[in-house]
Amino acid sequence: MQRVTIGRYREIPADIPRQENFVPAQDAYSGWIEGVRDDGTEWILFLDSEGSPSVYWPNREARSVEPDGGAVVGDPVFLTEDPTLAGPLSQR
Repeated sequence: MQRVTIGRYREIPADIPRQENFVPAQDAYSGWIEGVRDDGTEWILFLDSEGSPSVYWPNREARSVEPDGGAVVGDPVFLTEDPTLAGPLSQR
């Protein structure tokens, strides 16, 4: 493992306009843990409102190919008994 980053989302201020039919990550999750493996591939895990692991994507778009990348790739691994608790990002 080369690097692990842990972050917490801040609430979006009420005066910031919202996009229709779009749920920001800040509304779905309280934070994230992301990592880079020794081979350079990346993964991300989102945390629920209680700070518990909720949904995990083992693969992400390579930033070495697309610097603004990092989008999740493939299917998530649900870490809750009820996948609807995993948040909107997991329901793509």
